Amino acid sequence: MTSADIAHETRLFLVDGAGGVHALDQHRYAALARGETHAPELAGQRFVLVDWYLRLVGGRPEAAVSETCSWIVFDERGAVDLHAALVIDAEAAPTEAQWARIRELAFGPAASTARPK
Repeated sequence: MTSADIAHETRLFLVDGAGGVHALDQHRYAALARGETHAPELAGQRFVLVDWYLRLVGGRPEAAVSETCSWIVFDERGAVDLHAALVIDAEAAPTEAQWARIRELAFGPAASTARPK
């Protein structure tokens, strides 16, 4: 394996209040965060946003290098409300079942149970 075989990428996931986990395209997220687009299907909802930075080997995810969890809130039009998440008085933390689903989406059905340190 050479350094040319190793790359990194960000994968984003939305964890909803009902326990569902949904992949979120990075380009769509960036456009939402910049206010360039809306997500009407997410209007009026809040989610835990899980941001994983993955190491890829040969184009395939090998390990999660880091993770960040935060709240993301969408207003009644589906625009990101940058201030609403600041007043949420709850930890932005997925359950173990939700972590398992995130690992499955990131690495495939036979994913390891390990999380980044």
